[in-house]
Amino acid sequence: MVLEPQPDTAIAIDETFLKIEGTSIYVIIATGYSSHKTLGIKVSKSRSEEYMREVFDEAERNTEHQITTITSDALNATQSMAKNLGREITHLIHLHKKPFKKVIIRHYNYEGDERVTTRIDVKNDFFKKRGNRQFKYMEARTDLTPKTLKSKKRR
Repeated sequence: MVLEPQPDTAIAIDETFLKIEGTSIYVIIATGYSSHKTLGIKVSKSRSEEYMREVFDEAERNTEHQITTITSDALNATQSMAKNLGREITHLIHLHKKPFKKVIIRHYNYEGDERVTTRIDVKNDFFKKRGNRQFKYMEARTDLTPKTLKSKKRR
């Protein structure tokens, strides 16, 4: 992809598909925000979380610093990949569905055995000089400790 590591800390991940003899073939690509270079790419028969992670990992190997921000569409596999990285990351999601006017920002942070997810929904015209600047904010905590299975009481 690149001959030397790039200075990017933010990437955009997206996918497209081609039909080849009736079969969908997906091209997943990660590009750097500051370098505008392709940092990771994968051609596959699906858009699974596993393949999104492979593209993310390749992109991170091609950067000088750890990636801190991902921008993507609302594909479930990309959202799962970002959530399951197991480290602090910010994920910006632009929706491809109506009303098209909303951006979702999720920030994942870890405190002990908890994942703290901060979600902010903003209108994508948030930075206009005039108009309402509305947003919604939510924080959720997820316990990540393995659950012990309870055995059924038998008589």
